[in-house]
Amino acid sequence: MKYIIDQITDLKNGCQKTLNLLEKMDTQTREKDYDTLLITTEKCLHNISSLYLKHREFLLFLFECLPPEPKIEDFCKTEYASFSICIETLNRFEFPVYRITLPFLLPNKRKRHDYFNNALTKAVDSAVKDFCYENEIWPIKHATVIFASSHSGRNYFVDNDNKESSVVTNALNGRLISDDRPNNCNTIYYTKTNAECNKTEVYIVESDHDVEVYAEIKGKKRVTKPNFGVSQSK
Repeated sequence: MKYIIDQITDLKNGCQKTLNLLEKMDTQTREKDYDTLLITTEKCLHNISSLYLKHREFLLFLFECLPPEPKIEDFCKTEYASFSICIETLNRFEFPVYRITLPFLLPNKRKRHDYFNNALTKAVDSAVKDFCYENEIWPIKHATVIFASSHSGRNYFVDNDNKESSVVTNALNGRLISDDRPNNCNTIYYTKTNAECNKTEVYIVESDHDVEVYAEIKGKKRVTKPNFGVSQSK
């Protein structure tokens, strides 16, 4: 019982720290102190990610120790639901196309977001595993993975070359794609500016049909073969 109380106290302290950081962010926004706002926002992300993992570990402890013992599947669904991850098959195409929607932009791999990246990798991994099992989906042997970022900020810059896409690609291996090596998997990055909200959409398709999917993402009927691994913007 003492362990449970200590863990709840730790979570409460983490929540209070997050609230304090949010208050600072609100003040810095009103004062137009954008340089400090960026630093505070990153601290808040780190704290929330750490808090998520602590909450996750505590929930696992409760699953293992408290009767009645719930089904582990419920935890997996709760885990990726916390990130609002959505996976679907796009039936409007005559060939297999899968789309994963994340309601946020992927972090920059040059900066340390270990807590967030670890949590995201596990959440996407669980979501993809369940999706493939429930729909009897086999991995695509020669695939193209398209990362389409949408952001609402007019002066916000998305550096696609430094985007932490590997946290998602790793979860696709052996499930939606057979392998992420260059001879088996191509990667395309595309950015939409002035969108209604921040989000990342990940499209998985056979390489023979990637131009058709890429054209739809760009809102065009026809496009030339894109340069793989090269950032595109709209």
